[in-house]
Amino acid sequence: MSSGSEAAPVGLTWRQHQRAAFAAVQADQRRKRIDGVPLRSWVVMPPGSGKTYVGLGLAQLARAATGATVVVLVPTTAVQGQWIAAAADLGLEASTDRSVTAEVTVLTFQAVAHLVPPTEEPPPDAAVDPEGDPLELPEEIDGIADTEIGARLHENGSDLVARLTELSPLLVVLDEAHHLLEAWGSLLVETLAHLGNASVVALTGTPRGGVGGEQRLALTTYFGSTAYEASAVDLVRQGDLAPYAELAWFTEPTAAEVTWMGEAPLRLAELVALLDAPGFGSTSMRDWLRLRFVTPTRSWRRRVSWTSLAAADPAVADALLRHAHAGEVDLPGGARLRREHRRPPTLEDRMLLVDDWLRRCVAPSDDPRDAEVLAVLRRTLPAVGWVWTRHGVRRGREMADRVLARSEAKSVACVEILHHTVGVLGPRMRMLVLTDHESASSTVPMTVRGVVDGKAGSAWAVLDELTHDRATDLLQPVLVTGRTVAGTPATMTDLASFVAERDPDLGATLRVEPVPLASAEAGRVPLARLVGERRPDGSLPWQAHRWIGEVTAYLTAGRTQVLVGTRSVLGEGWDARCVTGIVDLTTPTTHQSAVQVRGRSLRTDPAWPEKVAVNWTPVCVAEGHPSGAQDWERLVAKLEGYVAPHPAGGLDVGAGSLWWPQRFDGRPAVPPVDRFAELNAAAMRRATDLEAIRDAWSVGEPTGVGRRRASHGALRGFVTHRTVELPPPGTVVEPRVAPELPFSGNDITVGGLAVTGFGVGLLVGGGVGIASDLVEAIMVAGGAVGASLGTALHFVRRRRGGWRVRTAEEALEHARRRPGLQHVAGAVAAALHELRLTTVPAESTELTIGTDGSYGADLRGASAEEREVFSVALAEVIGPLEKAQFLVSVALLSPSGPDGDRARIRAILAGQGIVHDDEAWFAVPSVIGDDADRAATYAACWARWTGGRDVALATATPEGAGVLAAHA
Repeated sequence: MSSGSEAAPVGLTWRQHQRAAFAAVQADQRRKRIDGVPLRSWVVMPPGSGKTYVGLGLAQLARAATGATVVVLVPTTAVQGQWIAAAADLGLEASTDRSVTAEVTVLTFQAVAHLVPPTEEPPPDAAVDPEGDPLELPEEIDGIADTEIGARLHENGSDLVARLTELSPLLVVLDEAHHLLEAWGSLLVETLAHLGNASVVALTGTPRGGVGGEQRLALTTYFGSTAYEASAVDLVRQGDLAPYAELAWFTEPTAAEVTWMGEAPLRLAELVALLDAPGFGSTSMRDWLRLRFVTPTRSWRRRVSWTSLAAADPAVADALLRHAHAGEVDLPGGARLRREHRRPPTLEDRMLLVDDWLRRCVAPSDDPRDAEVLAVLRRTLPAVGWVWTRHGVRRGREMADRVLARSEAKSVACVEILHHTVGVLGPRMRMLVLTDHESASSTVPMTVRGVVDGKAGSAWAVLDELTHDRATDLLQPVLVTGRTVAGTPATMTDLASFVAERDPDLGATLRVEPVPLASAEAGRVPLARLVGERRPDGSLPWQAHRWIGEVTAYLTAGRTQVLVGTRSVLGEGWDARCVTGIVDLTTPTTHQSAVQVRGRSLRTDPAWPEKVAVNWTPVCVAEGHPSGAQDWERLVAKLEGYVAPHPAGGLDVGAGSLWWPQRFDGRPAVPPVDRFAELNAAAMRRATDLEAIRDAWSVGEPTGVGRRRASHGALRGFVTHRTVELPPPGTVVEPRVAPELPFSGNDITVGGLAVTGFGVGLLVGGGVGIASDLVEAIMVAGGAVGASLGTALHFVRRRRGGWRVRTAEEALEHARRRPGLQHVAGAVAAALHELRLTTVPAESTELTIGTDGSYGADLRGASAEEREVFSVALAEVIGPLEKAQFLVSVALLSPSGPDGDRARIRAILAGQGIVHDDEAWFAVPSVIGDDADRAATYAACWARWTGGRDVALATATPEGAGVLAAHA
């Protein structure tokens, strides 16, 4: 990096945030060089903001300044190709050759390293639980030896690392760094640490808060603080990202799916009966529990105390005692049932005992009967939401949740969404439908086969639904994954012609192959694949990295208006600026997954400068079922911290933009089924009004607080109220009473006399006169004060034995101050504490101000319920003035006119004081209720913390109703 002043590379017209990123990284690494710490910088830029070009721009700067060798590590070959293409735009020579002789070498990390599984035991059958037990990453190892690193690298990877250690200077750029940390963990950190003094820049689209677990630890210990973070909100406002809306389409499972989910108690009873069967295994589970826990405590030959057994595994011991209370096992000698044991055992209690039996008795056995037990339980445990893994019985994905996640009703919802969208956008529409799997038939557990279509929830299922519907079939949908390109025979023929027009040699290798009607992928209308043939030299040009580019061009040209693909191929790193929206059928709930998936539609489109993206998530809800809301909860988790327009205007954080009147555990509750049609109709109206979506983002307005809505039921939100000032971005502040004005010192010239020793005071509104003892002090200091005293002084106040004097100009400056967020938060926290709604004082509040204009509010030491009360109350106060029982206010003073404040100063000197000419109104939180005494307590806290009036105005009065109406 540059060691001098910050500079921007040449070759492109760099946008404001890209220039800011260049400057931030150069400053960060220059500072670290001075401090003698490793040159490692973490950069966060939303998908679509041009972080690839930022990485290449930094590479250009490094080469120009020091002639550095540049190596870029990326997660996939698709992203690798994008870097090669982008390098050409900057005039940089880029290569995938390991010789590292090009100006920029772009490699996949998979080509460098591989994982060593912790055991040789194969993973569980994917048909039983494909997500239940992923291959583990190597454990964290501190100070790993060179030989150990070499053992975890490919042979050619070891050679590459050895070669890189000899290069200096060296710049290593990590793209999608969060993904690399997630996939490679400590191995990535260890490999980079082995490169000595290399400069490392990590690029990611995932905010720091979206990186969790061990990845966050690696991020913190290796990279430290974030060097630069671009706000998606500000980038939309600046026109660097397209404004967008986040909408949900609510649906119910099919009749067969509802019936199957209703039989869950029966399946549990069948499992219990199976486990209790005497001949199930060489040693039945009931016999095992007796031999392990009951007999040892009663045998006179080898007595084992219950206390030692319980201490060895307290959770299993508690589970056993609850079963003993239910009469299912004998009570061990010496055991005593406490209150927590005198209730029916739960399913988790039963699984703890099953786990103990399988791990200690069944799995180590060579008896064929025990092998059959493991085989049977592998197939049946998922029916009740548990799985058998190499580490024992673990909670898996509940079958009801699987059914909801892959419900056939969601494919039908895709058709409805596309019907509406094409009606709004017409030929301009370019939609992306994302799924988890190409064909889900192998991932549907045996327990739900026959209930759920083998390909339900897959890309093939969506393609079948779209081609079966006459209207969506006209959109010529194309399925594209890492293995397949498919559609109707007519569409595949057209695609083959399109490819041949662009590349005749490649087109000559293509043929349309019908999908056999007997295959699992067959649809209700004939489907076909586009496949490639080998050339005479044996090469196969039609491979994923080629067809993804060709299909993307096909979409951009409008020959198809819908792509159906998988998250692994199109959900991250894939770019198509023409995409107008996404239908998200994926199931991951991490924030980083949501950011990456939705980032596919946020790129601006030169062909449509006014582009507005509309993203949809079909949600399947089974009302009345204990797990019927899990698909909704998945969407709520996805959108945690995600900003989107609110129906009432402005922006919201999280799922509040979808459904907000009710809350459950601090989050929006699932809407009732009888409102689905109403909500879907409202969502379609919102998707139609693209101008309203753009207006909600305030595109073109200066960045800052703006019209943003606080998130209901969340500890993070945006300030909406126009008179609340937000502290500087990136700061952590604590609430305090209205701040003092800065003063140059304790010595002030008054009427030509030097008056000293006045100390520090706090300005509050009040009269004009000066206390007699202060006048005496001034007189003693030397001379008559005279009329000039009034021209120099306005307010004074005695404090801690001293005096502070302010000029009229300073008094006016103070009167124009708006309450800060910290003052409002302090007023809310103080009132809640005085009303005994919380147990911690206002001083326990901490505000964290984000770079995107968001705030995080934490009530330290409070319970989760108290934090929720505080969060909701604060959001109501700083949000739009809507429904309220009581109102409070703050007097305001308008800015100075063309002639300045001379008229106001003359009024002050004439003894009239400061006359406020405006008033800002705020809602009293609804948790206060309609009690006038409680509202008065709140008003008193409000006055103390914000300097506002100490009167609560009831909206039931004519004056209050008028104020509410005026702010509606």
